[in-house]
Amino acid sequence: MNSLLVRRAFQAPLVRLTRTLQTSALPAITKSCRVEDAHVAETENEAANEFLGVRFNATKIKKYSAELEVGGHTIVGGDFWTPKDAAEAYDRLVALHGDDTMPRNFA
Repeated sequence: MNSLLVRRAFQAPLVRLTRTLQTSALPAITKSCRVEDAHVAETENEAANEFLGVRFNATKIKKYSAELEVGGHTIVGGDFWTPKDAAEAYDRLVALHGDDTMPRNFA
């Protein structure tokens, strides 16, 4: 059966393109960035910077995450809607995995 399929494949007429493919006609994909958008991202990042262990990621839905670095390993505490919630999660990570000398956001 395979030989029959191979024979038919060789006997099939070749399809030729009557015109060449034009890739240059495709529209260029660009992403515009407004100054207002950049300022909002900087402001949200500054909100994350006021707390220890809080990271801001503009690409995520929940933009703030809690992270603790212990012994060269990063322990992730989850993603949160507000920097305050992420800071509280960081404090819980310090209580679980850190020692008494590690600084915390809330006493």
